[in-house]
Amino acid sequence: MKVRAFYMKKFFGTTYYVVSRLLVIYFIVATAMYFLQDSMIYKPDKSLKLQQYQLPQPWQTVTLNTSDELQLTSWYLPAETGEKTILYLHGNGGDIANRVGLAKLFKQYGYGMFLLEYRGYADNPGKPSETGLYQDSLAAYQWLIEQGVNPENIIVYGESLGAALAIRLAAEQPVGGLILDTPFYSMLAMANSLYPFLPNELLLKDKYESYRYAPEVTVPTIIFYGMEDEMIPLRQVTNLYSLIKSDNKLLVLIPGQLHNYKDMNLIVNMVALQDALTKDL
Repeated sequence: MKVRAFYMKKFFGTTYYVVSRLLVIYFIVATAMYFLQDSMIYKPDKSLKLQQYQLPQPWQTVTLNTSDELQLTSWYLPAETGEKTILYLHGNGGDIANRVGLAKLFKQYGYGMFLLEYRGYADNPGKPSETGLYQDSLAAYQWLIEQGVNPENIIVYGESLGAALAIRLAAEQPVGGLILDTPFYSMLAMANSLYPFLPNELLLKDKYESYRYAPEVTVPTIIFYGMEDEMIPLRQVTNLYSLIKSDNKLLVLIPGQLHNYKDMNLIVNMVALQDALTKDL
């Protein structure tokens, strides 16, 4: 009995030691994720000098005034007379210089484009956050209205993280259409997909709950998703698509395309086609 008790005590002692160490490691990982989440979500390229960048005519460099008194530099390409303007909200990485080529493709159909650069990206002041980036998006929208662009002639285009901003903007403001490039259901859904072992609901500061705003979207909507996307599961996209209440919505699944690499000519042509069909209704 004494031998048995000795081994039982040793077993429980070892188990306690291992479990306690695992709990300490788990706590350290969770704490690190909490404090590092901003740098994991927002990945700006700080090298671009927005005011100094040589834009060809008829591009314009504009200054936005946000509701929290930041001044943000962005770029604007006016639309042809009678055509729509795309308010472009990019993803969590890079800067607007990477999206100028897309604007040129849309310009072939007469579309204008407002390339919003967020706070904390390029050489813009401020620090990115969900609240801040939505304020930036709203400032860009209001700037277009002040320039005389009718709300029904504004198409909001959101890419990945920007799609969450675009969905909310289209739900809360009058716009003429919505384009979503690989939207996610919510930031919590993304965190649970990537880090299912962490208490993400307690850790996340920026929620980006697109599912809350999707049922308020009633404008023509087109969603693009690359079938080889390595970041956002298709399930999140289809679930979000099902919540959108628009009678004119389309989900385009593109074979062989990745999260950041899609056939932009296909996207532009599909958008122009849907827009033309909507005009004829």
